[in-house]
Amino acid sequence: MRNLLSLFREYIFDEDLPLSARQINVIYLVGISTAVVVMLCTLFSSADPRLTLIILLITVFASAIFVLNNWTKRYGLLTKLTVIVLAGLLFPGAFFFMGGRESGMPAYFALCIVIIFFLTKGKETWFFVIGHVAIVLYCYYLGYIHPDWVSPLTLWTQHFNQVVALVATGICISMMLRFQSRLYDFAMQQLRQAREEATQASVAKSSFLSNMSHEIRTPLNAIVGMASLIKQAEDNQRKDYCAQQIIVASAHLLGVINDILDVAKIEAGKLELTSVDYAFEAMIHRVISIIAPKMEEKGLRFSREIDVRIPRWLTGDDQRLAQVLLNLLNNAVKFTPKGGEIHLIVDLLREEDGMWMLKFMVQDSGIGISAEQQKKLFQAFTQAESDIARKYGGTGLGLAISKNIVEMMEGNIWVESDLGQGSVFAFTVQMKTSFRKTHGVQEIAAEWMTPMDDFSSYTLLLAEDVEINREIVAALLEPTGMRIVCAENGVEAVQLFTAAPEEFNIIFMDVQMPLMDGYEAARNIRALGSAWALKVPMIAVTANVFSDDIHKCQTAGMNGHIGKPLNFD
Repeated sequence: MRNLLSLFREYIFDEDLPLSARQINVIYLVGISTAVVVMLCTLFSSADPRLTLIILLITVFASAIFVLNNWTKRYGLLTKLTVIVLAGLLFPGAFFFMGGRESGMPAYFALCIVIIFFLTKGKETWFFVIGHVAIVLYCYYLGYIHPDWVSPLTLWTQHFNQVVALVATGICISMMLRFQSRLYDFAMQQLRQAREEATQASVAKSSFLSNMSHEIRTPLNAIVGMASLIKQAEDNQRKDYCAQQIIVASAHLLGVINDILDVAKIEAGKLELTSVDYAFEAMIHRVISIIAPKMEEKGLRFSREIDVRIPRWLTGDDQRLAQVLLNLLNNAVKFTPKGGEIHLIVDLLREEDGMWMLKFMVQDSGIGISAEQQKKLFQAFTQAESDIARKYGGTGLGLAISKNIVEMMEGNIWVESDLGQGSVFAFTVQMKTSFRKTHGVQEIAAEWMTPMDDFSSYTLLLAEDVEINREIVAALLEPTGMRIVCAENGVEAVQLFTAAPEEFNIIFMDVQMPLMDGYEAARNIRALGSAWALKVPMIAVTANVFSDDIHKCQTAGMNGHIGKPLNFD
């Protein structure tokens, strides 16, 4: 009995099955149970062995179709096959071996009509019902004109079969209705739950949009306001101050936009990790150098403890790892009062088959988080408390993004905290062994602090339709001494390169341009056929930064990709 109930739960109330499949499974399981009971009754009543054989065939057939249905998931085709075999073959055959109209077959014929209505939909329902009624009438006609075709029954067997048929049909229909009702209740419960979740998500997203408006408009206000003050300022010190505030506000705005784009990638399933060799200590140093000014501004004491067993070179996505670590350190700075402490601890948990499991812990002496608040921490569009955004700022996306990144790195992220007692945010990630030569710390630091070289003998072809962007690139590359030739669209870029291909050492190509976009311009340059046209370095410089965009650039023949906005650092 327990196994039968488990079967009912598995094939009827499994949330992964569509509702129509669960309804079909109800009918099959009830039908199989009823057929088994009827077969036992025929054995008990010493009925015609051929009748017992037919009922056995019905049981075996229904069981086989039930298994095939759930194995192949071809519910429609197999359901039609069931109706055809039952209504057209097995039930009419049972009519003649079960005593004809004097037996319980009228009840089974009626049951078959009920089953057809349960299993089929639309016009095919009436097709099968009319066909079944025609077959039943024809069976009665044959039984009338050929009474010798019908197996005779004793009076006791006749009454017994009628009672069994009525009881079995009643139980079968009742069970189908009962389980259909339970399925309906179950579906309504799921619908109510989905509606509640949708309502909560809608409220969270509305709050999120309101918060985003604040987070975007605040740095924009600073940028616009400080730009106006620069125009009015007369002394250089005042101008320098305004320019620095614009830089800070721009960095904050870029961070907000990046968070929104990351969430969009996550929801679209397009957030991807890269795999590169990187210097682990350099990555840690880079993260700390970014967060250090904020710590100094609040007078926070910072310490770090890095396990010496961790290799200096690893293989993985250091940019995303740094993003997670920077997010946790930023939160620690944000929620730790002046004079507090922040500790960064990195441990090596294990190394197995070239995979290194690392554990990061960011410990602070901040405001802490209650158990109730911790339940919301890693959900997108939410913060621990609604007034946190007003008091501390932030998008409420950072931890949700971090959780997704950590899980993609085959790790976990969690928090240990009590209200007013500080917090410990910890996460684990897996990194591969790098076979790159190990360098010393000074060489590692030098690698990511390499000064810009002299390119005064080089000429750059810059394809960019927006004038201010051309000015920014020119200013950015001015220290290199590189000569820059500008094209305002893809057509002009192709024409300039075609006229003097050997003149240009490298091409910077915007993607969205009038007349001809960057993709087509890149393909046209590569298609020129000359040796230099095929190998000239061509870099996409564009605000299209999703992985699909980068792939399109590579497919068009570009060698690399730089995302806008460009950073002077």
